[in-house]
This record gives sequence, structure tokens and C-alpha cells, in this order.
Amino acid sequence: MNVQEAYNVLQENCGIKVGDQVRVLRIAKDDEMGWKLDWDEWMDEAIGNIYEVIEISPIDGILLNIDDNSWYFPFFVLEKIEGKDEKILEVTMQEVEDKFGCEVKIVK
Repeated sequence: MNVQEAYNVLQENCGIKVGDQVRVLRIAKDDEMGWKLDWDEWMDEAIGNIYEVIEISPIDGILLNIDDNSWYFPFFVLEKIEGKDEKILEVTMQEVEDKFGCEVKIVK
């Protein structure tokens, strides 16, 4: 099995499917783990944000819908968001701010 075949097997078994919400976790190195595309500087801005998966390609990676555009990312920089609605978190943060009179700040 070559590196590209290994990448495809890992991607097929990563648990991410079309329609899932994923968070971009980090930068990928060029040719890392068999991913054939290059990381562009603009992709840095996607780190930490959540996007919808619109396609999964065995050659290019996982296509995300970003600001009315679509871009491919490797599966290994993505985290599937499971069972948590970001809006629920926002409401909870607002409730804390209202109740305690202080601003909630999330620190990575």
C-alpha cells in the first residue's frame, strides 16, 4: 500500500460524512500523510471555525463550504462536531454574562 492508498483508507474511516459540521483544527503540511493538495495561507483563517462538509473526494480531501466558496481540507485537520449545537453554547454564554455581569471569553 502506498501513501495515497493509506490516506484514502484513513479518510474513508475517519467518521466524517457529507452534511457533517466540522471544525478546522490546524495547518496541514504539504504532502502530509498523503494529502496531495497544498495548504494556502488564506486557509489559516479557517482554523478554529466550523463548516459544513459538502463533498468527500479520495483525491483532494474533504470539501467544506466556506463563505459561499468551497475548499478542500485533509481529514486529519478536521474535528467532527457531534451532538453540540453552537447556538446552545452562545445562549449559555449570554446567560452567564447576564447573570454575573461579566463578559465570557473563550481561551484556546
